[in-house]
Amino acid sequence: MIRCPVCQEALTLFNKSYQCCNHHTFDVAKQGYVNLLLHQKPAGDNLLMVKARKQVMDSGVFNPLMEAVTSLVASINPKFVCDVGCGEGTFMRALPSHIPHKFGIDISKVAISEASKRDKQALYLVASNYHLPFFHQSMDCLVNIIAPHAEEEFSRVCSQTIVKVVPGRDHLKEMKMALYETVQYHDPKKVEFPGFYLKNETRIHYQALCHDPMTLIQMTPYFYTTPDLSSKPLTSPMLTTFDFIIYHYEREVTS
Repeated sequence: MIRCPVCQEALTLFNKSYQCCNHHTFDVAKQGYVNLLLHQKPAGDNLLMVKARKQVMDSGVFNPLMEAVTSLVASINPKFVCDVGCGEGTFMRALPSHIPHKFGIDISKVAISEASKRDKQALYLVASNYHLPFFHQSMDCLVNIIAPHAEEEFSRVCSQTIVKVVPGRDHLKEMKMALYETVQYHDPKKVEFPGFYLKNETRIHYQALCHDPMTLIQMTPYFYTTPDLSSKPLTSPMLTTFDFIIYHYEREVTS
């Protein structure tokens, strides 16, 4: 199921380490996750972003999206599912508990550590979305929510269903209007995964009261790209638009 990032052979759990036949060893951290990155330079969400993401997710403003994704995955009834780019694991924890094999992957060690502390039903791995540590078509379902993806790699690993979520054109538009004089709107682009067809496309569009807009901004790139952020009007609760497109892909049946 899990393959060694060094030699691509199978990893097997021995005591508190995953080992391959070539004796490459990856320890299970005390929080329960496994770090499969070969370089140890910090990457992905930092501690501030993870804390912000945890606070915002716990507030419930993403619940309509979470419920839609959970319902879709439940209807597929997979045995092996992986949330690729799982962050601190909120969406993974919402997936049906009867799924026997659940995995979460993120390049951020900080995020994976938090996810693993809060969820003991899934195995969390520090790994790259572009080099998934799984064998060919070993996952029934891949979930990818507002996170980087690699078309060829997803197609290699997934045997059945890919659920890809991207922001819609109106996503966080009130906050963008507070941050910038001119707001540019972009329609999402469909992704093509080799060997898969787009079965369904669903828009989740709603408004929710964000009690701490600055914390929401901290979990986005806007926090690092907006000059003089402290002068922006983001200290009061703000009715905010959340807009997402859920793309549901199925593997093509070949005769």
